[in-house]
Amino acid sequence: KGGFVLSCLVFSHWFLDMMVHRMDMPIMPGNAGTTPRIGLGLWDFPVFTMLMELAIVAGGAFIWYSSPDAGSRAKRAAITTGVVGALVLVADFTL
Repeated sequence: KGGFVLSCLVFSHWFLDMMVHRMDMPIMPGNAGTTPRIGLGLWDFPVFTMLMELAIVAGGAFIWYSSPDAGSRAKRAAITTGVVGALVLVADFTL
């Protein structure tokens, strides 16, 4: 179960990176310039990038908080860490 969750995390991270990267992400490892590179380039639009990142953090926090054992101390600490991380992300984009 842990391996499946980890592989889903890595796979989804690639798609999230594809949204923000410029056209510099290789489709496969070892790309020596022979295959196309992809990316939507949201880094060129910092406001949209920040909104997307915040939506992802808020969505993850909502899913985690609404799980059956949401009241546990460890889970509340993790949510607090996520909120602080989101605030740091906002400060990073605005300063």
